[in-house]
Amino acid sequence: MTLNDITVGALDRLDRGHDAQTLEMWRDKLTMFANDALTDLAHAIKPVRTEKALISLDGTVDANAFERDCIGIVSITADGRDVPFVECGTSGVFKVKAEGSVAVTYAYVPKRLSSPSDVPELPERFHPLIVIYVVARERMSGDISTQKGFAAHMRLYETMKAEMLKKSGSADAYGFINRW
Repeated sequence: MTLNDITVGALDRLDRGHDAQTLEMWRDKLTMFANDALTDLAHAIKPVRTEKALISLDGTVDANAFERDCIGIVSITADGRDVPFVECGTSGVFKVKAEGSVAVTYAYVPKRLSSPSDVPELPERFHPLIVIYVVARERMSGDISTQKGFAAHMRLYETMKAEMLKKSGSADAYGFINRW
């Protein structure tokens, strides 16, 4: 589902039409709401990716240099073996007991949507939730007669998110990895 599909879906649910002029008029506001949904879902789902990182001379890895915003480190490996690490405050810097380069697996916030052809970096089954969230936020920001629909849409969003999270992952996919 692209950002354009999300925008058209939200406008359709809001009974606003989705011709070119209407899309252009609502694009910025609905894109902002879609990005808010993306951030909320990322903190709930915690998607992961792995990047190579160089260890600095003082034995640290800077998570601020990653391609995506890091929510938290899942594991760090060097030569196929887990490497112990400890977070240095809230700066996004991690002390690592290794040298050279390491592979860092981390939970991240997906890249923000901006172009109509952008696709959210979340599993596809979560994309319809973005539409529901956008509709809820637009209802909340409208006049008093449309605000009634806000609570129902937000409740639907939270319920569907909780149900989908229950079905994500598997029992053997969880464990303590970091041992300093």
